[in-house]
Amino acid sequence: MTFEENSENYLRSLGELFKYLSRSSVIASQASQSVPILGRLYSQTQSAVGRFNRPVQLSIDPNLHIPIDPRLVCSEVGRADLFFGGEINFADRRLQSQALAITITFRPEKEIAAADGIPAMGANKNHVVRRFHFDFDSALKDGDRPINHFQYGGDFNAVYLNSCPYASDGFQYSLMREMDNPRLPIPPADPGSLMDAILHQFGGSLRPIAGDGQWVKVVSDIEKIWLKDYFEAALREINKGVRKDTLYKHFCKEI
Repeated sequence: MTFEENSENYLRSLGELFKYLSRSSVIASQASQSVPILGRLYSQTQSAVGRFNRPVQLSIDPNLHIPIDPRLVCSEVGRADLFFGGEINFADRRLQSQALAITITFRPEKEIAAADGIPAMGANKNHVVRRFHFDFDSALKDGDRPINHFQYGGDFNAVYLNSCPYASDGFQYSLMREMDNPRLPIPPADPGSLMDAILHQFGGSLRPIAGDGQWVKVVSDIEKIWLKDYFEAALREINKGVRKDTLYKHFCKEI
């Protein structure tokens, strides 16, 4: 398929993803604050499919909020939360850019001294301790980073985390072992595959969603859209008789 066809199919599949999540009884009972956000995104995708020749912007804002086991963050006692958000942009019948972020915050019950890459943290204060970006930028052309890339750290704005019960206290951006570069090449990411990874690793009371057959189908349909072409193109590059560049340069080239 052409990139334009894949882009339109992606928009339709995102609609199915947001539809599933917005109507999930598990989400409604365990993460009800996310239902209006997901419902809005579903309505936006439904409207956008019918006018795909116009620009489309989907913003997961505020971020989806999942309380997680604090032991998954560090050995100290406190509260931990995971946030998932980002923005997806379509224009000229193509996916133009996508920036998806996973943010993990920790609110310790007592003050923590800096040690072994862990920053000092004040008692009962919100600290952003992990932040991951999964980006796609079709405007990159033989640039210094792959079109699909992963980054640890990056820009942070607390306004997107305002669904957190303690958001009014503010957030301190002090990552554990901060590392802004390198930006590493990755297969194309999407909200479905990232949410699936979150549910498997941090899902807690939401984890039953990951085992639901309809969820598996929704996520698998999105994976097929991008991953087939991505890996087939990489294989063609690998199989060239003479190669002038490594795969890294291949991943930096325009689509």
